[in-house]
Amino acid sequence: MHKEWVDGLNVSRGNPEYGEDFLTLLRYLKSKAMKLKIDTNGKNSELLGRILKEGLADMVVMEVLGPKTLYSQIAGETIDFSDIEKTISIVPQFPQYRFYTTVVPVIREEKFMSTVWSFFCLATAWMNSYGGLLFTRLMVGLGCAGYNTAGYALIGAWFPPRKRGLMTGLFNTGQPLGAFVGVGIAGWLAG
Repeated sequence: MHKEWVDGLNVSRGNPEYGEDFLTLLRYLKSKAMKLKIDTNGKNSELLGRILKEGLADMVVMEVLGPKTLYSQIAGETIDFSDIEKTISIVPQFPQYRFYTTVVPVIREEKFMSTVWSFFCLATAWMNSYGGLLFTRLMVGLGCAGYNTAGYALIGAWFPPRKRGLMTGLFNTGQPLGAFVGVGIAGWLAG
């Protein structure tokens, strides 16, 4: 190893089937006085525990995908969350550590928010009292609240920082533009 060029390495993920080979590599690198940073998604707490016990990493960074109830869905595979919890308890024992979460929109199978929004938009047409109209519009607002929040999250996930301002502006023009055009069309239809 040419220490004048490299004094540390970042090891990011890998196949758990090669755990013993991975430990052998880490031992070799540590014998050459290399600083080692390891990234983990938390799925192999047993291996991480062995790395800690042997002092084979100077820093560990763990990506926490999300809440327990959504973990497998976000990961795209069945996850044993007890293994994730064990890893979360091991990580702070390293000399340096960090946890992070990448915030991304979650596509849920159920259509609850769109159903609420659609039903109460339609129900508004049949209201014949102020109380009924107020209630249906409040429920439309409840349905929209989920979509506005998700819209901003999608903009943050899909666009680089330099384009987010423009995209947020365009997104925000949708409601007033829709109201402007909608009132004109409603007047034309009623007239």
